[in-house]
Amino acid sequence: MKGEPVEQSDMLRDFREFLQWRKGDAIILAEANVLPETDIDYFGDDGDRLHMMFNFQVNQALFYALATADTGMLIDALEATRKKPATAQWGHFLRNHDELDLGRLSEDQRQAVFAAFGPDPGMQLYSRGIRRRLAPMLQGDRSRLELAYSLMMTLPGTPVIRYGDEIGMGDDLSLPERNCARTPMQWSVEPQGGFTRSDRPVLPVISKGPYAYDQVNTAQQRRDPNSLLNWTERTLRMRKEVP
Repeated sequence: MKGEPVEQSDMLRDFREFLQWRKGDAIILAEANVLPETDIDYFGDDGDRLHMMFNFQVNQALFYALATADTGMLIDALEATRKKPATAQWGHFLRNHDELDLGRLSEDQRQAVFAAFGPDPGMQLYSRGIRRRLAPMLQGDRSRLELAYSLMMTLPGTPVIRYGDEIGMGDDLSLPERNCARTPMQWSVEPQGGFTRSDRPVLPVISKGPYAYDQVNTAQQRRDPNSLLNWTERTLRMRKEVP
């Protein structure tokens, strides 16, 4: 659900009721990139509308903190989005299926994040975002990836991990706009990364370089106790053990 103004109607409440009568343990996760003062319109004053929303305010501040080691904006963003109904929750994320939106940062702040994570103009999109996946943004540095995930896992909310980021998938900057980071999931060393039996998937699997499917895939990482995939699974278990 995109960030359009919420009409003064019960449409969102109807969505929620329709879903929960049919699947009680399912949730609606909203993609509403709006300012904090508008968030409550999507949750509902009584928490009777959407269950969860991506926290874009914190996401932008988080990447500014990672780029500069200045946590002031992140603290402010967490405080600005603290208010929510008891039945609602924030979804915290590092990357999603679109570009990393930096539109709410000042020009100087945005340039600092560009310099750290997407310095080449071909890595940027719409003059306000970075169209890369997380692993190449962090130069494939395992310690930096673990730091970023550890920070996300300890924020007050629910962590949301995009497919492929748990194994450190890369991107294909030769593809246009957002498609560079929407390549097929790399399951194995089988043709097309084990994603499809077709010879021509809608988007090509990454087949060259350090992020190629024969170098980065789920099957190999499952067998390696020290892989990023197994580290992520251990971290998720730890988070559930100490809520």
